This record gives sequence, C-alpha cells and structure tokens, in this order.
Amino acid sequence: MDDPELRRAINGHLPDDSQLWLTDELVDLQPGIFDALDKEHLRVESKRDSFKQFLGMYLVWALSPFVSNKLHKAMLNDMGVKGSDRSRRISTCSRTVSEVMPLVGWKVLADMLGENKLLTRQVFRLVVNAIVKFLGTYSASLELEAAAITSHLRFNVMNLSLTWSLLDGIYAFVPVESAHGSFFERYRRAARASAVVYKASLRRPHQNVYHMTGVSREPVYRLLVTREIGVKLSFQAPPLVHPEHPIAVPLATLGPLVATRILSLLYLVFMFDERFVSIETRINNMPARRDAQQIKYRDGARHRIRFSPTSNVVVSIPQISLGGRI
Repeated sequence: MDDPELRRAINGHLPDDSQLWLTDELVDLQPGIFDALDKEHLRVESKRDSFKQFLGMYLVWALSPFVSNKLHKAMLNDMGVKGSDRSRRISTCSRTVSEVMPLVGWKVLADMLGENKLLTRQVFRLVVNAIVKFLGTYSASLELEAAAITSHLRFNVMNLSLTWSLLDGIYAFVPVESAHGSFFERYRRAARASAVVYKASLRRPHQNVYHMTGVSREPVYRLLVTREIGVKLSFQAPPLVHPEHPIAVPLATLGPLVATRILSLLYLVFMFDERFVSIETRINNMPARRDAQQIKYRDGARHRIRFSPTSNVVVSIPQISLGGRI
C-alpha cells in the first residue's frame, strides 16, 4: 500500500483533517536491542560481513523444511539430531500457519477457557478501574483522559471487531485439495491474502484492528496497534485462574500482567507526543501529585500511532517493559 492508504487504514475512523500527518518516522520501541546489534555486528566491516553470512545461512536453515526435505534432513543429521526432521517440519509448519492465521489459534484457546473467559474479563475490568481511579488522585482531568484511553482497550479479543465478510476473506486462499503447490507457496498466498484483508478494511468506521503476518502475536504490536491486552493461555487457565477461587486470587496472578501493559501504554501516551518524543524533557516518569496540575496532557491521545514502512527517520524512546514475552 502507498502512504495515504496506510494512513486511512490506521486512522479511517477519525475526521478527515487528522489524515494530514507530519514527516513520516520509524519509531524504535527497543533501542537497547538495536544499539547492541549495531555495536556488535554492524559497526565493524569484518563483523558486518560475517553477520551477513550468518543471516544467509540462517535463511537456508529456516526455509529448509519448506523447500527441500533432503537438505533439511541433512542439516539435522549434521547437528546430531538424526530422525527429528518430521517433528521439526510439523512444528515449523504449525507455527507458520499460526502466524498467517492467528484466528485459528485464538479460537482453539478461547474454546479451552470456557467459564474462565468471563472471569478473566472481570479481572481486566477491575484492573482498569483501579488504574483509572489511582490516576484520578493526581487530577480529575487525568482520570478522564485515562478513562477515555482505556475504554478502547480489549482483552484477548483478536479480530472480533472485523466483519464476517472480512474474516471470510482471510481464509479464502485455503486450498480444499492438495494440488495447490508446496507449503511455501501456500504461505506466500496466505501473506498476500492478509494484505488484501488489510486493504479491504480501508475507510470502514471502527475497523481499526489489523493482524499482519509475523507480528500479530507480539505484545507490543497488539498493545499499540490493536489496543489489545494479550496474555498467554497459561495465565488464564487453572490452576492460576479458576471460577471457584476468590476474585483476589486471579487478581494476584493475572492482574499484574494486565496492569503492566496498561501502564506501559499510558506511559507512552502521557509522556510522549505523536512522534514518540518526550513531552516532559526533565523527567520521564509520572509526576508527583503536586505537579500534576502543571503538566498539559495532549488531547486525542488514544489515537497516537503514527508510522509508515516507507519512513527514513528513526526516533528512539526509553525501553519499556511489557513483562517479557508473556
């Protein structure tokens, strides 16, 4: 998609004047990782060449289960894990399908939760309410802004905001017979189908949830782009969460994970502008209560995603933690 299409896809539910963006920028949410990569592999020419060779070899290894059974088996034999080619091929293909079709895994896990779905949503609402009330101790305006932002958050909902016609389009490429080429070709068709669904949702009000191949399961992506709190099944199922437990138990086990993600989002919204540049240059933490009235928080903060794949400017912000790869 070209740049105007991307803007309409992300901000299609906003007034037309909101499509007038400033210069596009790439936002680096993990500067520590890229600084270490640059220092260790990219800055020195000799290391840069060896790093390119490593990437090439890794690409061969990653694609071997799809493109060549013989090569895949030979590489596993050289690694001393002879006979594991079938299990690794199944695992790799399953993971790839999960990346292309995230709704499949989401539906399976949602069905496994059963009654726990209502309980986890109750925990989510209680945590949101507690955070909003706490921010209200700073000022009434801050509480109203936090309530507006968190009202757009959802808990493990995936694509439920998309229409059935769009959902049908996601899986229109799935072959009903085996005579449709290799698995790798099916993956390529799946990736293209995902882009078609993304583009088909342009200019549709409230169609602001997009799941792109390869990144749709990342907690940071789900938080910033889809406004969704994503937590693994193991933190929503027994024995950590059970309908017979007092509500304090799931609040103690699941609550901190939910709160961490909500506070990370609010931190970015309140302390950084639409370019993710720090608004308060002296401090990057929530101010003391006596100083809260002096800070002018920006309006419309809940729609603060501004990026384009064609950008050539990089802005780094302090590393934020989402509780690890949960």
